[in-house]
Amino acid sequence: MKQYLLILLTIMMVMGACNSGADKQAEGGEQGEDSLSTSKPENALPDEDLVIINETGFSKYARRSVPDLNWDKFTNTKFWQEDSSYKTVFEPGNNYFKFYGSFLKYSPDSSKFIDLDSYNISIMKNKQGQFVGSSQEPDTEISMVDIRKKEKTRLLFLGPGNSVEDAAWIDNNNLVLIGYVENENASGTNAAVWQFNLVSKKVNLYELSDTAVINKLRNYSERERLKNVKMQ
Repeated sequence: MKQYLLILLTIMMVMGACNSGADKQAEGGEQGEDSLSTSKPENALPDEDLVIINETGFSKYARRSVPDLNWDKFTNTKFWQEDSSYKTVFEPGNNYFKFYGSFLKYSPDSSKFIDLDSYNISIMKNKQGQFVGSSQEPDTEISMVDIRKKEKTRLLFLGPGNSVEDAAWIDNNNLVLIGYVENENASGTNAAVWQFNLVSKKVNLYELSDTAVINKLRNYSERERLKNVKMQ
């Protein structure tokens, strides 16, 4: 009888070990699949940037216009350090905040803001109280204003055929600009994300070469971000 119980106990232990091994193998397989599904290129946009970018008006518009747009496909094509940024004293006109205030992008602590429009578009109000705008320059200038220092710093200056459509702050010292830029050969246009670190003064450019995406997202500012401005 004892011998029978010993044999039975041995069989149960062997079966238990086999099942445990199978379970661990299955768990390992699931983890492997997850790691593959979440893998991304090393030179892709950082996850912390993507969290913020996905909440921008541009990204929400993109999800409607290009449902299969994958931000992970934007890859780092250039990086540089802005050691000699063009800076001026910030002296806004009397109506600057009246006309541009609702379109400025403030940092989380409200000490700085990004100005996407004042160089490129003249915005006023008509007699009916509606915003009206007219294009000023074929070029594009994007600036960052430090309110405490009363200092205006040029972030980007782009020629015709390039554009910045939206912007967002990652934190008080890091920001991104979203738009499109001519490729290296000037043979086409790429979707682009510029990433700025205001402390290190480092800039990273991420690009996506996809003509279909550009065609659908071009002029987002006029269609959505500035939709309350009647362009003349």
